Amino acid sequence: MSFFSLSDAEDEEGEEGEEVENALDVPLTNEQLDLMNAAYQHVYETNETFQALIAELVRASAKLPPLSVNSTEAKRRVGRILDCSKRDEELTDAVERLWRAEGAWPIEGIEAGPFPVTLKGLPFFANGYCEELKAYVILGVGSNDRKLCLQSMPSMKLTGATTMKKTLFQVYCDTGILFLDNYAEGLATLDVLRGYVRKCPKFEYEIEGELGETPVMAAFHSAASFLENLGLDVTEAVQNMSFAPNNKDAIFFHALAIFWPAFNDYLANQSPPIFTFNKMFEMFGERGAANLEQLPDDVFMPMLHLLVDEFQDCGANTISKNDTKKEVRIKLKSILARAKKLKRASSIKLLTYHGSKGLEADAVFLVGDCAQMSTSPHRNMAYEQANLGNPGDPAPYDTAQGQETLRLAYVAITRAKQHCYWFVEPAKPTKGGLVSALAGVQFQKPFFEDLRKPVKLS
Repeated sequence: MSFFSLSDAEDEEGEEGEEVENALDVPLTNEQLDLMNAAYQHVYETNETFQALIAELVRASAKLPPLSVNSTEAKRRVGRILDCSKRDEELTDAVERLWRAEGAWPIEGIEAGPFPVTLKGLPFFANGYCEELKAYVILGVGSNDRKLCLQSMPSMKLTGATTMKKTLFQVYCDTGILFLDNYAEGLATLDVLRGYVRKCPKFEYEIEGELGETPVMAAFHSAASFLENLGLDVTEAVQNMSFAPNNKDAIFFHALAIFWPAFNDYLANQSPPIFTFNKMFEMFGERGAANLEQLPDDVFMPMLHLLVDEFQDCGANTISKNDTKKEVRIKLKSILARAKKLKRASSIKLLTYHGSKGLEADAVFLVGDCAQMSTSPHRNMAYEQANLGNPGDPAPYDTAQGQETLRLAYVAITRAKQHCYWFVEPAKPTKGGLVSALAGVQFQKPFFEDLRKPVKLS
């Protein structure tokens, strides 16, 4: 019997990886992704409803809808249209060169540009035009190149410039717009938009309330694992969810309800059969006690520690704990180099707030607030179905995350035996009832000393 398991990995430089904040959010291994993608392709080819739902999600991510000039997103960027216009020729060329270097451009069915487009009287460029879809094509930056900057403006990342460009096209362009930012999947995405079925498209998706986009397979895995860890059946839980009209998460979760049982069937049909840890708990937990009695000790006992390790709580993953270790390592580069030179590198330990549990030090330096960043509609609905939270609370998951935010800050602060220094930005008002640990600090108390200096705005 095989197990579909989660594992840690070192980062690209072979240094210690980030501590795992939540066992459910450990990145999938290549082997696990291969299994999920194979199941994804199978379901996409054999289930017309699933195929249609995926097509809708691809359209939502690739076909940019018109945007009102009065929208929040537009108001943030339309004032910079002149600057965007001045750099757009360079931006268009820089991004196209990235696509050509990957062998991903031009794409069959798209006439390569650049095509001049006038937005509010100013010159811009589209990378291509798709006659069949009557739409301009704007190329985005692939995930591996998102730290690259404009040559003439080193402070401007290509991703930021492209995001502003997208918004301006949505506001001022009357022609349809396609946005592609995955080098390897550009053709597959276009095929889906044109109604062709060749290969299931790989794309990134952001569930409302999460802190960023992830590949659709990772999004499926995270959402399904969360539901199962609450003791819910994925298909039944999705059926009991209620989304607002035209909410694309409704499409995502409908697709998940089809994919997840098919994925488990796909794993079970492997030789030897493969099961997720959650499936094992379902088969041998309280709802499968009879199965557990039939399992010989010599099979079960060697796996006991793995099952116990995997039985983790559904930790907070919509909380911004602090700067990442890599960011802090960059900021402290000179100090770390000096400690290494003095042969005292082991005296400085870089840990996440969560990873510091159970440890102590004479002096602790905290970097960044511990703040709740978003609300999560689907997790709130899941918590209600699992009867978690206080009766009548319309957002039990969000409430739990607010409480976890404060607990996490408490853990970090109390690691210090003598001195605790907290490096933070000025406190900002929280939005929509979201919790910030920093906002709750009572600086007038005698054991606090606020060493921040006011910043004069010119």
